[in-house]
This record gives sequence, structure tokens and C-alpha cells, in this order.
Amino acid sequence: MLHSVRAISIAVVALLVCALRVGATDLQVFALASGLGSYSDSPVSWLDGGFGKLLAGSTSNGSAGLAGSIDLQTGVRFNLSEHWSAWGHVVARGESDAAAGAAIGIAELWIEGTGEVAGGRLRARAGTMFLPTSRENVEPLWSSPYTISLSAINSWIGEEVRPTGIDVDYRYELSARLLIRGGATAFVGNDTAGTLLGWRGWSVGTRLSLWNEELPLPPLASLETSFPAQKDGTTPIGSDLDGRTGWSARLRLDASRGFVAQWTRFDNRGDRNLYRNEYSWCTNFDLIGMSWRPTDSLDLAAEHVRGKTGMGFAPGDSVDARFESTYVLASWKTGPIRLSTRFDWFDTEELDFSNAENNDESGSAIAVAFLLDVTSNWSLAVEFDDVNATRSSALEALGTNILDGRALITRVRYRGLFD
Repeated sequence: MLHSVRAISIAVVALLVCALRVGATDLQVFALASGLGSYSDSPVSWLDGGFGKLLAGSTSNGSAGLAGSIDLQTGVRFNLSEHWSAWGHVVARGESDAAAGAAIGIAELWIEGTGEVAGGRLRARAGTMFLPTSRENVEPLWSSPYTISLSAINSWIGEEVRPTGIDVDYRYELSARLLIRGGATAFVGNDTAGTLLGWRGWSVGTRLSLWNEELPLPPLASLETSFPAQKDGTTPIGSDLDGRTGWSARLRLDASRGFVAQWTRFDNRGDRNLYRNEYSWCTNFDLIGMSWRPTDSLDLAAEHVRGKTGMGFAPGDSVDARFESTYVLASWKTGPIRLSTRFDWFDTEELDFSNAENNDESGSAIAVAFLLDVTSNWSLAVEFDDVNATRSSALEALGTNILDGRALITRVRYRGLFD
């Protein structure tokens, strides 16, 4: 399977190089540049090696902290012909308070072909890709028009769920107002999905993991005692570990007034063994989502995920957990102004009761955002996030299992399309 990953990557790169040399029939460049500043009293962020649920957190001495980041994203789409195209999505960033993570890297890289089959539209895609599940991240570069932060569900997907493989999607118009779609994916390279969710838990953020990027794990005693072979961090998006092929399937219905209902099943078929100082987690889930635009100014969206994750075999030295999360979002837009609010609920239930820490977790989060389009390319945003959560494994390290936190976030963003 590792050879197939390399072959896909080489094919995509070769296609992009050929497009540059011979000239694509249609070239589109998407640019997204964001500058964020935040003030937060959350516990030290997970990204800085702590347990905090937000990307920004308190300083090491416990006082509320200021943080900032710059995020530059570029997506290039080559429409090589009527039926063939290629896509590359690169992210570069600077983070004031992150202990680890890549400064630049690839988020997505794929090629695709499309054609008319049996009265419908068939699309086949090969490469590293986001699965088309989110009802929140509906704009180019897997971004959201509604809020600064993402829901707990899509924060996790952005961090850990990005398969490398072949995806097939078929769409058929039942009528002028009714469209049905189905898709299936065979993939490799997403074996560690579940590591952050199992050992760190849920989070609320904006960060997209990059190819071969290593992210920190929280300071758990079990990583020194029960799982000493595990390296200090985790690499969510990278080469295949266990040689097993995962799969995903989905169904979607589109109707009038922007109504979308979708179901997705994901199973990475991880074998739970240790490879190169990382475990292949066995992670599967069902994700259902819907969105609707009842009026020209109001958008509604909701998603629910439920699944299981686990690693290891030895009694007492393994992890098994059930996870679940739901969000509902409402966004109202008039002219250049958008007001949005989102409520999240999340939960993780311990199933193994091993010698390692108890992974029970429960919590909720509220986000309220104000966005202003200053020009067609520039926008300003302010958001308040309030997270209330408890996690049993934080008790030993912090002396408390309460991980409540609040953050005030500001953002300046440039969005452009060049073709």
C-alpha cells in the first residue's frame, strides 16, 4: 500500500508539472490569507502540549494569555480538459504559541476525471483528499463562511481524517429540484486517526493537519508506562502503517432551498499494532449531516457523529473508547454583515478500563461570531468561544478534570480567486 501512496503522489506531481509546461486549458488559483489574534483563559492548549480544548490557552503559570497566528493557503486547480483536472492545496503558517507542527505543507493533492454515465455524472478522484462530508466547511480550501472556529466534529476531521486513495462519486438528477448522490472510497494512510481523539479528546479550532506533520500529545503518564514505544507526537496524515485498506461510503440528497441531507460511513480498518513508534488505531464512525436555507438570508446546518476507536491488545495496556458529537449552527447574512452562532456537544466513553488513564470526557461549546465584508476580498471577524468540558485523564496532571475555557478571537482575512 505504501507503493500505491507514492505512485498516487508521483502521478499528481507529474500532472501538475505537465500542466505548467504545456499550459492548462483553464487555471484557477484560490488564495486565503488570515491573521488571527486571541485572548483566552483556557488551560494550556493541546497544541502547546497541554489539555486545553482551544488553540490558544493560558500561559504556563495559569494566567490568561494572548496568542496570534498567520495562515496562508493556496489552492491551484488545473482544468486540463473537459473531463480531467488536478488540485493542490498548500498551507503555510506561523503560530505564536505552538510547541510543534509544520510551518508549511500539503493539505490536499489529487487528480480527477469526470464523465456522463447512465444519465448521471460520474467523478473519480485519486490522491489525498477531504471526504465531502462537512455541512460547515463548504467553501474552497475546506473553509467555513460562518464562523472563525470550526465545530468539534470538523475540527477533528481537519486534524485526523484525510485519506489517501481513490474516491468515486455519482450524481443523478431525479428532477429539476431533486438530486441524489452516492460515493465510495478505498484508502490507505489514515491509520493513526483516533490518536488525538482517544488520548487528547475533542477540541474546537481552525487548524488543518498537513502531510507528515507531527502534532503533540498531552502529558499522560501512560505514554511513559503502558505505551513507552509511542513517540512523543502523532502524525495524522502520512504514509500507510499496517498495509490494510480502509473504506468509506456515503449517500446524499439535494433538494430545493439548499436542503442537503447526507450519511457517511468511515472505517480505516486499523489493526491496532505498533509500527515505527506509532499505533495503527482501529477507528470507525457514522456521520449524518444536513443543511438548509429557508430564506435568502438564513443558513441552518447540523451534524452528528458516533463511532469507536482503539489500539493495542494486551489486557490493561490498550485503549478502547466510544465517541459522539453533535453541532447545530445558524447564520444570518444581510448585505456585508453576517451573524452566526453554533452549539456543540461532545462525549467520549471509556470502554477498556485498562491500567492507562480513564478517557471519559464530556463537554459543550458555544460560538458567537460577527463577520463583516469590508470589500469583495477583505473581511473582518470577531468571535467569542465558551467551552465547558471535563476529562478524567487531566486530573493527575493538572489536579483537576475541569477544562473550561473562553476565548475572544479576531481575524482579518483576504480571499481571492485568480483565473
